[in-house]
Amino acid sequence: MSNTNKNVDEAIARAKAAVREQASFAESCSDDGETESVEARESRQEAARAAKKARDEARDRIREQKKAEREAERSRKRTEREAKKAARALERARAQQNRAPAHMSKVEKAAAKLPQMNDDLSETFENLTDRYSVSDLSVLIAHLQLANRARQTLASHDVEFEEGQQVRIVSSENDASLIGLVGTVAEMRKIRVLLDVESVNKPVYLFAADCEALEEMKHESAKECDATPAPEEVTVDEETGFLAIESDDNDEEEHTGTDG
Repeated sequence: MSNTNKNVDEAIARAKAAVREQASFAESCSDDGETESVEARESRQEAARAAKKARDEARDRIREQKKAEREAERSRKRTEREAKKAARALERARAQQNRAPAHMSKVEKAAAKLPQMNDDLSETFENLTDRYSVSDLSVLIAHLQLANRARQTLASHDVEFEEGQQVRIVSSENDASLIGLVGTVAEMRKIRVLLDVESVNKPVYLFAADCEALEEMKHESAKECDATPAPEEVTVDEETGFLAIESDDNDEEEHTGTDG
Protein backbone atom coordinates (compact mmCIF):
# COMPACT_ATOMS: atom_id res chain seq x y z
CA MET A 1 0.00 0.00 0.00
CA SER A 2 1.34 3.46 -0.92
CA ASN A 3 1.89 6.19 1.68
CA THR A 4 -0.96 8.26 0.20
CA ASN A 5 -3.50 5.47 0.60
CA LYS A 6 -2.20 4.76 4.11
CA ASN A 7 -2.58 8.40 5.19
CA VAL A 8 -6.08 8.55 3.72
CA ASP A 9 -7.15 5.42 5.58
CA GLU A 10 -5.74 6.78 8.85
CA ALA A 11 -7.58 10.10 8.41
CA ILE A 12 -10.84 8.32 7.72
CA ALA A 13 -10.33 6.09 10.74
CA ARG A 14 -9.69 9.09 13.01
CA ALA A 15 -12.77 10.88 11.74
CA LYS A 16 -14.94 7.82 12.31
CA ALA A 17 -13.48 7.40 15.80
CA ALA A 18 -14.29 11.02 16.63
CA VAL A 19 -17.85 10.57 15.44
CA ARG A 20 -18.29 7.39 17.45
CA GLU A 21 -16.86 9.09 20.55
CA GLN A 22 -19.28 12.00 20.26
CA ALA A 23 -22.19 9.66 19.66
CA SER A 24 -21.19 7.59 22.68
CA PHE A 25 -20.96 10.69 24.84
CA ALA A 26 -24.38 11.89 23.68
CA GLU A 27 -25.86 8.48 24.38
CA SER A 28 -24.37 8.32 27.86
CA CYS A 29 -25.77 11.73 28.64
CA SER A 30 -29.19 10.65 27.47
CA ASP A 31 -29.05 7.50 29.55
CA ASP A 32 -28.19 9.51 32.66
CA GLY A 33 -31.14 11.78 31.98
CA GLU A 34 -28.92 14.73 31.50
CA THR A 35 -29.54 17.19 28.70
CA GLU A 36 -26.69 17.63 26.21
CA SER A 37 -25.01 20.95 26.76
CA VAL A 38 -24.48 23.48 24.00
CA GLU A 39 -20.71 23.01 24.18
CA ALA A 40 -21.08 19.24 23.80
CA ARG A 41 -23.41 19.57 20.82
CA GLU A 42 -21.10 22.04 19.12
CA SER A 43 -18.14 19.83 19.84
CA ARG A 44 -19.97 16.86 18.37
CA GLN A 45 -20.96 18.83 15.28
CA GLU A 46 -17.40 20.12 14.90
CA ALA A 47 -16.11 16.57 15.07
CA ALA A 48 -18.63 15.49 12.44
CA ARG A 49 -17.58 18.33 10.16
CA ALA A 50 -13.92 17.46 10.70
CA ALA A 51 -14.65 13.84 9.88
CA LYS A 52 -16.54 14.83 6.70
CA LYS A 53 -13.73 17.17 5.69
CA ALA A 54 -11.19 14.39 6.26
CA ARG A 55 -13.27 12.02 4.12
CA ASP A 56 -13.58 14.63 1.35
CA GLU A 57 -9.87 15.35 1.42
CA ALA A 58 -9.09 11.65 1.36
CA ARG A 59 -11.48 11.16 -1.56
CA ASP A 60 -9.85 14.09 -3.40
CA ARG A 61 -6.38 12.68 -2.81
CA ILE A 62 -7.46 9.29 -4.09
CA ARG A 63 -9.02 10.91 -7.15
CA GLU A 64 -5.85 12.91 -7.84
CA GLN A 65 -3.71 9.84 -7.38
CA LYS A 66 -5.82 7.81 -9.83
CA LYS A 67 -5.74 10.68 -12.29
CA ALA A 68 -1.95 10.83 -12.05
CA GLU A 69 -1.76 7.07 -12.60
CA ARG A 70 -4.00 7.32 -15.67
CA GLU A 71 -1.88 10.16 -17.08
CA ALA A 72 1.27 8.12 -16.49
CA GLU A 73 -0.26 5.11 -18.27
CA ARG A 74 -1.35 7.27 -21.21
CA SER A 75 2.12 8.77 -21.41
CA ARG A 76 3.70 5.30 -21.40
CA LYS A 77 1.42 4.04 -24.16
CA ARG A 78 2.00 7.22 -26.17
CA THR A 79 5.74 6.71 -25.87
CA GLU A 80 5.40 3.08 -27.00
CA ARG A 81 3.30 4.08 -30.03
CA GLU A 82 5.77 6.76 -31.06
CA ALA A 83 8.66 4.31 -30.70
CA LYS A 84 6.87 1.70 -32.86
CA LYS A 85 5.98 4.36 -35.43
CA ALA A 86 9.60 5.51 -35.60
CA ALA A 87 10.76 1.89 -35.98
CA ARG A 88 8.31 1.31 -38.88
CA ALA A 89 9.41 4.52 -40.58
CA LEU A 90 13.05 3.45 -40.27
CA GLU A 91 12.22 0.03 -41.70
CA ARG A 92 10.39 1.60 -44.66
CA ALA A 93 13.32 3.94 -45.30
CA ARG A 94 15.73 0.99 -45.35
CA ALA A 95 13.42 -0.94 -47.71
CA GLN A 96 13.22 2.06 -50.05
CA GLN A 97 17.00 2.24 -50.19
CA ASN A 98 17.31 -1.45 -51.05
CA ARG A 99 14.84 -1.49 -53.96
CA ALA A 100 14.56 0.30 -57.27
CA PRO A 101 12.27 3.35 -57.61
CA ALA A 102 8.59 2.50 -57.87
CA HIS A 103 8.23 3.87 -61.42
CA MET A 104 10.95 1.48 -62.65
CA SER A 105 8.64 -1.48 -62.03
CA LYS A 106 6.58 -0.41 -65.07
CA VAL A 107 9.75 -0.36 -67.18
CA GLU A 108 10.66 -3.87 -65.99
CA LYS A 109 7.16 -5.18 -66.82
CA ALA A 110 7.34 -3.64 -70.31
CA ALA A 111 10.80 -5.14 -70.87
CA ALA A 112 9.49 -8.60 -69.96
CA LYS A 113 6.93 -8.40 -72.80
CA LEU A 114 9.50 -7.58 -75.50
CA PRO A 115 10.63 -10.31 -77.92
CA GLN A 116 14.19 -11.57 -77.74
CA MET A 117 16.84 -10.01 -80.00
CA ASN A 118 19.43 -12.02 -81.86
CA ASP A 119 23.11 -11.59 -81.05
CA ASP A 120 23.73 -9.04 -83.80
CA LEU A 121 20.80 -6.83 -82.76
CA SER A 122 21.69 -7.19 -79.09
CA GLU A 123 25.25 -6.03 -79.71
CA THR A 124 24.05 -3.08 -81.82
CA PHE A 125 21.52 -2.14 -79.15
CA GLU A 126 24.13 -2.15 -76.38
CA ASN A 127 26.52 -0.04 -78.46
CA LEU A 128 23.82 2.54 -79.21
CA THR A 129 22.54 2.83 -75.64
CA ASP A 130 26.06 3.11 -74.21
CA ARG A 131 27.28 5.61 -76.79
CA TYR A 132 24.40 8.05 -77.22
CA SER A 133 22.43 10.23 -74.84
CA VAL A 134 18.70 10.02 -74.18
CA SER A 135 17.96 12.93 -76.52
CA ASP A 136 20.03 11.38 -79.33
CA LEU A 137 18.32 8.03 -78.88
CA SER A 138 14.91 9.73 -79.02
CA VAL A 139 15.81 11.25 -82.40
CA LEU A 140 17.12 7.90 -83.64
CA ILE A 141 13.96 6.09 -82.51
CA ALA A 142 11.78 8.62 -84.37
CA HIS A 143 13.72 8.07 -87.62
CA LEU A 144 13.67 4.30 -87.19
CA GLN A 145 9.92 4.31 -86.64
CA LEU A 146 9.37 6.39 -89.77
CA ALA A 147 11.66 4.16 -91.85
CA ASN A 148 9.96 1.04 -90.54
CA ARG A 149 6.51 2.49 -91.26
CA ALA A 150 7.54 3.30 -94.82
CA ARG A 151 8.79 -0.23 -95.38
CA GLN A 152 5.63 -1.71 -93.88
CA THR A 153 3.44 0.52 -96.06
CA LEU A 154 5.25 -0.47 -99.26
CA ALA A 155 5.33 -4.15 -98.34
CA SER A 156 1.58 -4.17 -97.53
CA HIS A 157 0.46 -3.07 -101.02
CA ASP A 158 0.73 -6.55 -102.48
CA VAL A 159 -0.61 -8.45 -99.44
CA GLU A 160 -4.23 -9.58 -99.50
CA PHE A 161 -6.08 -11.73 -96.97
CA GLU A 162 -9.61 -13.08 -96.90
CA GLU A 163 -12.05 -12.79 -94.03
CA GLY A 164 -11.80 -15.79 -91.71
CA GLN A 165 -8.25 -16.59 -92.80
CA GLN A 166 -5.79 -17.65 -90.10
CA VAL A 167 -2.60 -15.55 -89.90
CA ARG A 168 0.40 -15.28 -87.60
CA ILE A 169 1.64 -11.87 -86.43
CA VAL A 170 5.31 -11.50 -87.34
CA SER A 171 5.81 -7.80 -86.44
CA SER A 172 3.98 -4.94 -84.76
CA GLU A 173 4.57 -1.20 -84.83
CA ASN A 174 3.01 -0.43 -81.44
CA ASP A 175 2.85 -3.65 -79.39
CA ALA A 176 5.71 -6.11 -79.61
CA SER A 177 3.91 -8.54 -77.27
CA LEU A 178 1.61 -9.46 -80.20
CA ILE A 179 4.46 -10.99 -82.19
CA GLY A 180 4.00 -14.73 -82.56
CA LEU A 181 0.25 -14.74 -81.82
CA VAL A 182 -2.26 -16.24 -84.24
CA GLY A 183 -5.40 -14.36 -85.25
CA THR A 184 -8.38 -14.56 -87.58
CA VAL A 185 -8.88 -11.91 -90.28
CA ALA A 186 -12.04 -9.95 -89.46
CA GLU A 187 -11.68 -7.27 -92.14
CA MET A 188 -9.21 -6.24 -94.86
CA ARG A 189 -8.73 -2.47 -95.23
CA LYS A 190 -6.41 -1.71 -98.15
CA ILE A 191 -2.94 -2.04 -96.60
CA ARG A 192 -4.28 -2.69 -93.09
CA VAL A 193 -5.90 -5.76 -91.59
CA LEU A 194 -8.21 -6.16 -88.59
CA LEU A 195 -7.63 -9.34 -86.58
CA ASP A 196 -9.49 -11.18 -83.86
CA VAL A 197 -6.88 -12.61 -81.48
CA GLU A 198 -8.07 -15.02 -78.79
CA SER A 199 -5.85 -13.67 -75.99
CA VAL A 200 -6.61 -9.99 -76.79
CA ASN A 201 -9.86 -8.36 -75.66
CA LYS A 202 -10.29 -5.97 -78.60
CA PRO A 203 -9.58 -6.34 -82.36
CA VAL A 204 -5.96 -5.85 -83.42
CA TYR A 205 -5.25 -3.34 -86.22
CA LEU A 206 -2.00 -3.99 -88.11
CA PHE A 207 -0.27 -3.50 -91.42
CA ALA A 208 -0.96 -6.39 -93.77
CA ALA A 209 2.79 -6.99 -94.03
CA ASP A 210 2.86 -7.59 -90.26
CA CYS A 211 1.10 -10.93 -90.81
CA GLU A 212 1.75 -14.16 -92.68
CA ALA A 213 -0.96 -16.58 -93.74
CA LEU A 214 -0.92 -19.96 -92.06
CA GLU A 215 -2.90 -21.55 -94.90
CA GLU A 216 -0.26 -20.53 -97.45
CA MET A 217 2.40 -22.12 -95.30
CA LYS A 218 0.39 -25.36 -95.18
CA HIS A 219 -0.19 -25.13 -98.95
CA GLU A 220 3.53 -24.80 -99.62
CA SER A 221 4.19 -27.83 -97.42
CA ALA A 222 1.59 -29.77 -99.37
CA LYS A 223 3.27 -28.77 -102.66
CA GLU A 224 6.57 -30.08 -101.38
CA CYS A 225 4.90 -33.37 -100.57
CA ASP A 226 3.31 -33.49 -104.08
CA ALA A 227 6.71 -32.90 -105.69
CA THR A 228 8.03 -36.19 -104.27
CA PRO A 229 8.36 -38.76 -107.16
CA ALA A 230 5.66 -41.41 -107.15
CA PRO A 231 6.81 -45.00 -106.79
CA GLU A 232 7.19 -46.93 -110.04
CA GLU A 233 4.61 -49.62 -110.81
CA VAL A 234 5.78 -53.19 -111.40
CA THR A 235 3.74 -55.52 -113.68
CA VAL A 236 4.32 -58.88 -115.46
CA ASP A 237 4.51 -58.98 -119.23
CA GLU A 238 2.19 -61.80 -120.33
CA GLU A 239 4.09 -62.53 -123.57
CA THR A 240 7.65 -62.63 -122.27
CA GLY A 241 7.05 -63.52 -118.66
CA PHE A 242 9.41 -60.77 -117.55
CA LEU A 243 8.74 -58.10 -114.92
CA ALA A 244 7.91 -54.73 -116.46
CA ILE A 245 8.67 -51.53 -114.46
CA GLU A 246 6.58 -48.58 -115.62
CA SER A 247 7.24 -44.95 -114.71
CA ASP A 248 4.98 -41.89 -114.90
CA ASP A 249 7.25 -40.38 -117.57
CA ASN A 250 6.52 -43.19 -120.07
CA ASP A 251 10.16 -44.27 -120.07
CA GLU A 252 11.17 -47.50 -121.70
CA GLU A 253 10.24 -50.60 -119.80
CA GLU A 254 13.02 -52.28 -117.91
CA HIS A 255 12.90 -56.07 -117.90
CA THR A 256 14.44 -58.40 -115.47
CA GLY A 257 14.41 -62.20 -115.59
CA THR A 258 12.33 -64.42 -113.37
CA ASP A 259 12.82 -67.89 -112.19
CA GLY A 260 9.47 -68.88 -113.74
